[in-house]
Amino acid sequence: ECRDLNCDLLKLAGFNQVISEPVIRESDQNGENGLRADWGVRGFWFPQRQALFDVSIINADSPSLRHLSLDALFEDRRNTKRRTYSEAAEARRASFTPFLATCDAVLDKEAEGYLKRLACHLSEKWEAPFSTTIGWLRARIQIGILRSISLCFRGCRTKWRGSGIEDSSAMGNMEIERS
Repeated sequence: ECRDLNCDLLKLAGFNQVISEPVIRESDQNGENGLRADWGVRGFWFPQRQALFDVSIINADSPSLRHLSLDALFEDRRNTKRRTYSEAAEARRASFTPFLATCDAVLDKEAEGYLKRLACHLSEKWEAPFSTTIGWLRARIQIGILRSISLCFRGCRTKWRGSGIEDSSAMGNMEIERS
């Protein structure tokens, strides 16, 4: 759910080379040690360089993690993701960014940075204020995360149909100030 939503939003922002589940490292002859990211996009952080993202949704309220602060929990998971993906991503001349969130849709600082960059692209394309766009985008991502968590418990009832928008009209009736 989160992967599909982000791919859809990146395409909406005007990125043409968005890949769902790109292969970072091929499997060996035994079919092991293969590595895939959740999504990749060319030109997101740097021109002509692929940016790879991998989602991790953490249950911060679980008994095994309750003793850790949220910052420590994010730091630990971020380091684990970087150890797993960064070397293989650099070998492909790509950048890697973990997208970390809790079950309650609290985002890590790197996920927030990603959303802000995406909101810049969307607000420019839609000629909408950044503050309105980032607010809408956060709500959309949070709903996607909460829906993902819900699907883990009760299973999929409907097929993913995209974000359901084509332009800024989905943000409701807002006054857009043009300079």
